[in-house]
Amino acid sequence: PYIYTRLIIMGKGAGRGGGARREEWPKDVKGSAFSVLSLDSDPKPPHSSSRAPPSAPRPAASSGSSSTSATSCGSDIKRLQFKQGKERQELITKYLDRSNKVCLLFLFDATSSMGPKIEFVKEQFQSMFDAVKETYGQVLIKAGVVAYRDFDQGENHTDVLDFTGNPAKLRDFLSSVKAVGGGDVAEDVFTGLEKAATLSWMKSCTNLICHVADAPCHGSAFHDLSARCDDRMSGDPKNRDIKKLLSTLFHTCRVTKYFFSHLNNSTVKMVKEFRKAAPEADWLKDDHVQNNQVLKEFICNSIISTVTVSLSTSGCARSDAKRPVSKNYPIDPKEPDWSSLSVLYGTNCEHEMLVLSALHGALADHRPLPIGKDFRMQLKIAPRPFSNEGVSRYPFYATWLDAPSGRDKSGQLVKQERKMVLKEFKYDQGYVAWVGKIDFTDVSAYLLQGEVQTVASVLAREFNQDIRCLRCPSAKEIRFPKVWVVSVRHPSGVKYYNMEQLLQAPGGATLDFVRFTNNNGAIGKEGLAHPYSDSVLAFSHYTYEKSNRCLMVTDLQGCWCQSPAGKKQFTLSDPMIHSDKYLLRSPGNFGKKGAAAFFKTHKCNDVCRALGLNPASNYVAPSDGGQGPGPSGASSSRLSSVISDKSC
Repeated sequence: PYIYTRLIIMGKGAGRGGGARREEWPKDVKGSAFSVLSLDSDPKPPHSSSRAPPSAPRPAASSGSSSTSATSCGSDIKRLQFKQGKERQELITKYLDRSNKVCLLFLFDATSSMGPKIEFVKEQFQSMFDAVKETYGQVLIKAGVVAYRDFDQGENHTDVLDFTGNPAKLRDFLSSVKAVGGGDVAEDVFTGLEKAATLSWMKSCTNLICHVADAPCHGSAFHDLSARCDDRMSGDPKNRDIKKLLSTLFHTCRVTKYFFSHLNNSTVKMVKEFRKAAPEADWLKDDHVQNNQVLKEFICNSIISTVTVSLSTSGCARSDAKRPVSKNYPIDPKEPDWSSLSVLYGTNCEHEMLVLSALHGALADHRPLPIGKDFRMQLKIAPRPFSNEGVSRYPFYATWLDAPSGRDKSGQLVKQERKMVLKEFKYDQGYVAWVGKIDFTDVSAYLLQGEVQTVASVLAREFNQDIRCLRCPSAKEIRFPKVWVVSVRHPSGVKYYNMEQLLQAPGGATLDFVRFTNNNGAIGKEGLAHPYSDSVLAFSHYTYEKSNRCLMVTDLQGCWCQSPAGKKQFTLSDPMIHSDKYLLRSPGNFGKKGAAAFFKTHKCNDVCRALGLNPASNYVAPSDGGQGPGPSGASSSRLSSVISDKSC
């Protein structure tokens, strides 16, 4: 029998009738550790770390004696485990429910030239929303409209529809909007932005603006038009500041993304100035729309990408706190002139690759995966990231000047330069309700990222071994590159990064990076169209069954390329893991809710069948007390409805 001892540590000044009491419970027979802090008020959110499980909920005050029997202590631990899991799932469910609710504002220039575009949106908005639901089946969209004109139409020259989920109401309103006026070329865009801030934005939802216009705002600072085209060249007659207008939309209205559709080149300078004034560099996205079909795709992709951001690591970490602002690095897609950069010094380490049984043991005991020795290194880092497409981290070109490259005949270590990518989190701080406060500048955030990818890499190795004996042409191998955690001494202080080898196509060709899935069941159209996507989609299904329904690797993106050994394979990176047992400090870990969302959209393919995986239609959404979706013998149609009823 297992005998447990409850240790009560009385804080300073504690005694009968007061003080803080800390109750610490040893690991139970399954290796789950809990540390309970009992205070008169709620504790502060726990600090983010990949090396400890999240704090258990505070227990109710005890009126009896502190019994140390195995029976009572064991039942208390089980109760705490259940309560922790239940509360965590409730918080995740609430967050997913909010993220899948979308408030979309159509912000239109409604002067004479815009009539055909408004009519097109009126006729096509329902098919746009249906296209979004093909990717995110759980999305619920409310739409609003702000149609602005110019001062020649009088003081009240806007039409406004607050957010509605009634398609008929939206269609009738768009039919009532008259495209009139616009004596000069420039229009009163500022009033449109001002009116947009008055709508009933839901701060806990995914909010976005789709701005469609063919003319800039007033003021020579926003366009290169002649004075004949703008009768207010000095700027807005009400002296409104674009920085304040955009800040209100970002901070007060909690607009997640602002998308601008250029119908011609007259708005390019205006959007450039808007981006300078925006609270975040990547908050405002723009594109040139050549025709109506491209406009439709632009609006659909805007909604899908915004929901994807909300469900990402950074999106989760920004949801429940005062909205943090990203670091706003300027982007430079070109490799730097390495000869002009100084050498930096630091250290690196990596997680060890384990056999499957050892991996299970480490995760079950909530132990961090073993890490190898720290090695000194010399490197050069590009001063600016080369992309802003990642939702959570900035990527930087880097050169590892003394990378190990085997040994020579005499046994001496050979070193050479190697091109790498360093990844830095876009935000310094975050807060997630089911995790707590997260410090993205701390090494623990980067260790956790490396740990997640190492787990995915171990399971990919198992997947590759299992498909090699299959007679299935569509079964292709999958690889996750090695991830180092790097500490670099900059003149301003020490900074941490994750480091991976730079992927390069032979002969200087361009690699085609594809997002196959996200962490809430969505399957990307590009990923679905890939000729070998069956392997990637089957891999998530495989990880769930290989781990005995304890975890699932999702959020898969990467490219089909040639490995260093010359073998064609998928190289994927930055995955997420769903589990109610392991890696609970990961913000994008939605546990059984994430697994249920995957099975709601997943359709088993030839690779799934060749591996003998349970059909996706046999998986049902779990109850609150269950460990996750599990096989069932019920009919697939009935099971689909069960998943739909239980999903967020």
